[in-house]
Amino acid sequence: MTSPVELDDAGEALWAAALANWADAGVHDRFVQHCHRTARLAAASARYRDRATTVPGDPTAARMQERIVFLSLQALVPSRPLSGRWAVFQSPWFVAIVLGGAALGAVLGFTLGARR
Repeated sequence: MTSPVELDDAGEALWAAALANWADAGVHDRFVQHCHRTARLAAASARYRDRATTVPGDPTAARMQERIVFLSLQALVPSRPLSGRWAVFQSPWFVAIVLGGAALGAVLGFTLGARR
């Protein structure tokens, strides 16, 4: 089993290209996309964390770390819609009824509150 901070050969080559062309956002994008496709975002994160430690305040390292966190969190979001009894919460009718009820409650609250 590989360590989560190891890169494959292609990842190492892309990281070397990123180091050589640090100002080129496209090179960083290709590196992170590769790591995302090959389930090596932890390795990419470790590389950018090391760079941020070596060069404090590096905006590229910080930006790419944020992107890696975003991509990692996306994996936690279900990719398919809710089904069964929970599907009602995705219905536009459900949203309309909830918003209508909230509006009616606000109007009644203001109307009845003004009478006192």
